[in-house]
Amino acid sequence: LLTDPTGSRRFLCVEVEHKIDCTDIDHAQIFAQLKVELLSGERYWFNKEEERELQQHNQAFYRQTPMEEVLRACYRCPEEEDRYELLSAADIFKDLKKYNPAAMRSANPNVMAQVLVAVGIERKHTKWGNVYKVVKNRQGEPGEGGVKPPSSPRNPHEQSARNRLKEVEARTEQIG
Repeated sequence: LLTDPTGSRRFLCVEVEHKIDCTDIDHAQIFAQLKVELLSGERYWFNKEEERELQQHNQAFYRQTPMEEVLRACYRCPEEEDRYELLSAADIFKDLKKYNPAAMRSANPNVMAQVLVAVGIERKHTKWGNVYKVVKNRQGEPGEGGVKPPSSPRNPHEQSARNRLKEVEARTEQIG
C-alpha cells in the first residue's frame, strides 16, 4: 500500500488475481525495443493529465498515515455553508502536534503542506504565504486528548483495497 500522497505518480498499482507466469518472456527483446524508442525520442514521462489519472487510480491503494488520521480528526474541508479559517501549514502542524505529539514526530510544516494539498484541502496564496481553508472538527479540538480519529475510510475504495489485500495475502499463503 502507498503511504506518500505526493509520490504515487511513480507507481502503477494493479491487483494481482493469480500467479504470474514469467516463463517465455524475452527480456533482451523488451530492453532492445525500449532502447530504440528512447533513442528515437519517444516520450517516457507522464504529462500532468496522465499523472492526475494515475494518482486517482492509485487512491484505492493508499494507507492513511498517522499524520493524516490526526489531521482528519481535527480539521476538515469546508462545505458551502461553513465558516472556515485560513491557517498556515505551520499553524495546523502546531495544533496537531499539541493534539497528538507521537503521530507528528516524524513530520514538519513542509510535509504538512504537501499532505494538506494531497487530501484535498484548498490552498490560497496570500502576500504572507500560503494558507489553507479548514474547519475545526469539534471532536478533534487540539487539547481534548483521548479523542479517536474517525474510523471511516478516507475514500470509498480504501475499504475494498484493504479487503483485496487480505484476499491476495490469503492466496499467497495458499500458493506458498
